[in-house]
Amino acid sequence: MPWKLSEQQPITQEGLPRRTRRGQPKGPRDKTRTQAALKKQKLGELGYRWYEDYLSSPHWASIRRRFLASSCCAPGCSSTRRLQLHHVSYARLGAEEAGDVRTLCEPCHRLLHRLAGSLDPAVALRNADELRVLRGGSCMVAVCRLMLSQPQREFYGREVASETDVPKAHITGIYKSLKQLEQLGYATLRFTPSPITGPTCRSYRLTSEGLEIARKVVALAA
Repeated sequence: MPWKLSEQQPITQEGLPRRTRRGQPKGPRDKTRTQAALKKQKLGELGYRWYEDYLSSPHWASIRRRFLASSCCAPGCSSTRRLQLHHVSYARLGAEEAGDVRTLCEPCHRLLHRLAGSLDPAVALRNADELRVLRGGSCMVAVCRLMLSQPQREFYGREVASETDVPKAHITGIYKSLKQLEQLGYATLRFTPSPITGPTCRSYRLTSEGLEIARKVVALAA
């Protein structure tokens, strides 16, 4: 079953997208607010004050047993640990059907909510490679932020490790992030002379696609 980030954009009775006060179509943040209002309304109808209370109820436990899959359904992720049910829509909260929920691992679930809150869900995630980079953590964020500061520059591996603000204990994560970007085609790798490490060393430079995904990584971390 395809991974659905959010329900379709609300429309008016005339079949046109709803407009904001400034005359622009509703964006992802407006949709998030609409879903939050709907969730609050449904919780009140069910007699719950907080969403957490509903998630602790016997009814939700039965929904989990019925619909929770054996692995995460996010593209490129097949994790079987810390699985959760994500609400695609709150329209049938309390009477969920199969199409209302998706099984996600905790990291993908957290990432999905961050994507829906800060980037356009329709284009926020295009493939499994992007998911791997976006889940890269603080080391990936530090690498992307540094390389975006000078997008035309080639960075030596040790330069990246020394110029980022991550603790020394996480330096290995910096090198893993660089290697991941290179393996996925978001950065080019060259062996060039360097006065820092000797006659030759690895240097990295973001590709055009790499610049785009790096901006997403930094935006999500903001």
